Amino acid sequence: MSLSWTRCSATATSATDAPTKSDREHIKHTISTARVAFPDLHTSVEHQVADGDIVATHWRCVGTHEGTFHDLPITHRRVSIEGMTFSRIRDGKVAEEWESWSSADLFASLGVTNLWEA
Repeated sequence: MSLSWTRCSATATSATDAPTKSDREHIKHTISTARVAFPDLHTSVEHQVADGDIVATHWRCVGTHEGTFHDLPITHRRVSIEGMTFSRIRDGKVAEEWESWSSADLFASLGVTNLWEA
């Protein structure tokens, strides 16, 4: 199954820190910000299964910190994070999405050991 932004009408719930709902523009902004910080960012689908209208995707992102990211100095560090996204499909579009990944792992990969000092 392949989905694109032009076919997406999603809201998303993130489980990275506190669950929040986001609209499509917020999701696109988040991805754009990540691509500035990690210009060589590559996302791969490790596993994907569907059950009814729910698609579960285990993904991995790999990239090098070469741009502005949460006021951190550029580290040139290569990072790899993985997570899960559960998508509800309605009429061929993503209607809802829930995501889970560890922002603490990302910051640790960048050398930040205390998130309060970031």
